[in-house]
Amino acid sequence: MDVLNSPEYLKRLEEPSERTRAIMPQFRRTVRCSLELVQEVGVGVGGILDILVLKDIHTLPERALGWWDKQTFFERLRLYRAPISADLKAKYTREGQMRYGVDTVWATVLMIEWSSIQGEGLQTIGDQAKQNGLTLVSGQAGRFRLINLRN
Repeated sequence: MDVLNSPEYLKRLEEPSERTRAIMPQFRRTVRCSLELVQEVGVGVGGILDILVLKDIHTLPERALGWWDKQTFFERLRLYRAPISADLKAKYTREGQMRYGVDTVWATVLMIEWSSIQGEGLQTIGDQAKQNGLTLVSGQAGRFRLINLRN
């Protein structure tokens, strides 16, 4: 957390690079927060990414992990939690203004990658959470199509 709150890092956020200025207008609902990986299932890279921001949980039950692993198009699931020492203060910077986001701390984030290209054949995020007894933080979930920014 020291790095995210450091004067050097905050200066970079106040003076976005040319690449950052070119890329950021393409992103929507972007939030900057600190998380650490707790659990991972699968190894693939999908074309669709579901992000579920959950009420505080420590680990996913085996039943839930098994459910996702059996779904058609499933590639990889990662569960992240905020570090115990998380103390990221909300800051309004030029970089933040470009992405229309506010820095925050989320307790638990679940990221699921699918091999589906447009999201066809996938359950909604709300249905996935309900199926597995998970409670979403209101308004904090989304389905995103992954793109290649290497060009």
